[in-house]
Amino acid sequence: MTLTPTLIDAIRAQLTTPARTWQTPGELAAELDPRTKQTAALDLIDDALIQLANTPDGRLIISMPPQEGKSSRIMDFILWRLHANPETRFAVASYAQGLANRTGRKLRNTIQAHRELGLTIAADNGAVSEWTLAGHEGGVLSVGRGAGITGRPVDCLVIDDPLKDRAEADSQLIRDNCYDWWTDSLSTRLAPGAPVALILCMA
Repeated sequence: MTLTPTLIDAIRAQLTTPARTWQTPGELAAELDPRTKQTAALDLIDDALIQLANTPDGRLIISMPPQEGKSSRIMDFILWRLHANPETRFAVASYAQGLANRTGRKLRNTIQAHRELGLTIAADNGAVSEWTLAGHEGGVLSVGRGAGITGRPVDCLVIDDPLKDRAEADSQLIRDNCYDWWTDSLSTRLAPGAPVALILCMA
């Protein structure tokens, strides 16, 4: 038998089957990083994200001041969902490709650093902008504003900071571009029942 990368990924996936579960994204976050502080705001976000995950075609907007941990918790949510269902195909969209890539890289690195998640990055598809899980369809595609996601259905879409700053928020042109991005690209790739989370910074 020839051990191809695909076969190796499948074997790894079987050997790293998760032995436990976490009830909330916050519970997972606290185990992965003991420095995690679960605030009342994060309790609300956890509840909303769990409801979103269980609501077909659900839509959620999280708008809070800076430094409340909303972007970090959305990454915890992605890991939490992939742990529960490694077939989930995520797309993470942000105002810039570099920011989206940082999210994809952090998620990938966390999976590689924490075997307790029971997940493995596919050996032949592990770029920071697009990676999948070994033996599964699930993974994360990261895109910057205006970029398309042609050819890949999305089971859950996270739009984190579509606007860079107050100047962009005040720009009618930028707001129109964001709307066109949603209608012409992002929304067209949603699989049936796919939920969407939008994270915004409240000034």
